[in-house]
Amino acid sequence: MVEGGYTPSPTTNLVDDRWFKYEISARVNLDGNSSDCYGGIGLRFCQACREHSGYALLVFGDGHWEFLRNGKIKKKGAYMVKGSLPIKMSVEMNSISCFIDSSEVMSYKDKSPLPAGRAALYSSYDNNYFEDLVIEPAENGSVYVSRIDDTDKEFEYSGEWEHRLMAGFGDYKRTLSVGKENAALILSFKGKGFFVFAESKSDCEISVRVDDKFYYKNKKVKHSDKRETVCFVNGLSNGEHKAEITVLSGELTVDGAEIIA
Repeated sequence: MVEGGYTPSPTTNLVDDRWFKYEISARVNLDGNSSDCYGGIGLRFCQACREHSGYALLVFGDGHWEFLRNGKIKKKGAYMVKGSLPIKMSVEMNSISCFIDSSEVMSYKDKSPLPAGRAALYSSYDNNYFEDLVIEPAENGSVYVSRIDDTDKEFEYSGEWEHRLMAGFGDYKRTLSVGKENAALILSFKGKGFFVFAESKSDCEISVRVDDKFYYKNKKVKHSDKRETVCFVNGLSNGEHKAEITVLSGELTVDGAEIIA
């Protein structure tokens, strides 16, 4: 099937797209030994319109592996295992670990961690197959987040905002809110932390205050893809909180928020 003028590589998504802290493992059986033949697993897949989303560990027939963040290679290396290949990924907050044949091949700390999303299986157009698939929660904390749209009552806006109610299909509930300089919002939530996510089409600068304490006084938000993190605060007491975000310069786009229990 051709979508948008090209044929995407095969991807299978599993479990709930609100899963946040979890692990995935499987045995990958590759059909060939070329650099074009690959299989892999992934976490936090949240863009169903794309062949790569979230974090992924891919193993290739020529003996190399790649770690991807939203389809971009962040780390790579080589492996020596032949035949059926056991691989595993785990994610907790902003820390991702990858294993091949029970040995950790890499760890990655994401300064701007991706929001929650589904587990994924990846494959090239070959007769690859998977065995012993296991997807389970991480040991610490709740596996789920609560997701809030930018138009929900938990968001209060002040200053100059444009609320786009017919945004793209890649935006959560197809809505976006864009705030100009000196605009502000308050997010009311119950939990231990939160993400605000969006596609940032231009750089901007914001301040973030939670319960009258500044967590960021001058945070730079760079151009990013859809459903990426604008700001992230964790480690709060589990209870009611109010987060205030102010646009210091540029334009801030808000798609929604995820609350960490």
